[in-house]
Amino acid sequence: VYMSGIARPIEGALQSPLNEIGGRLRQLRITIQKGDGAVANENASLEIAELKAERDVLQQDNTSLKGQLAFKERTSHTLISGRIIGSSPDPGRNMLIIDRGAADGVIVVAAVIVGNGVYVGKIQSVQEKSATLLLPNDNRSKVLAAFLTEEKTTRGIVEGQFQLGLQLSFVPSNVNITKDSVVVTSGREEGIPSGLAIGSVAESRTLSTDLFQSAALTPPIDYDTISLVSIIKSQ
Repeated sequence: VYMSGIARPIEGALQSPLNEIGGRLRQLRITIQKGDGAVANENASLEIAELKAERDVLQQDNTSLKGQLAFKERTSHTLISGRIIGSSPDPGRNMLIIDRGAADGVIVVAAVIVGNGVYVGKIQSVQEKSATLLLPNDNRSKVLAAFLTEEKTTRGIVEGQFQLGLQLSFVPSNVNITKDSVVVTSGREEGIPSGLAIGSVAESRTLSTDLFQSAALTPPIDYDTISLVSIIKSQ
């Protein structure tokens, strides 16, 4: 189940259906160009739309997997590759179900990434063959974070905002938070290595009387589009 063992075969397996879809799309476009009747054209148009949607999903998976392979190659972390198979039935929670569990070496608080090191949360609970991922924008989510200001590292906490976004909190008020600054994991908590991308600063929020300030963050990924993930196995 480890990235080095299965990711490259999966990457090849994704390319094959992409090629098949491309071939079928070309055939359907020829059918429409020939004008083989209104019904045939309508059916061909519907199938083209369905195939394009399927192609987009496969292309996204392929891009994500290539990024995870790049992350594996530039770090010493052991990765457990998994797929999203469900989500929390509670509309007030932002959690996803992964098809890897205790039998695969997954533990609670392990960091989960997509692409080339984008942090998408931590493991909340583990079953034998599945695990629950708590996304960063869930209101219970908190992760120790860091960002660079004037060649100096400043730390804070990134908190979820009831599925509305991310907020960087507990930053000293005398620190200059610059728009578009990249915020990453600090590596100062169990199971979460440093340097995983959390988001970029959209705007700062502070009052002159506050000891601390906060900032709204823009995550580098739409959490609703996640399908393939990697769980970072504890060393």
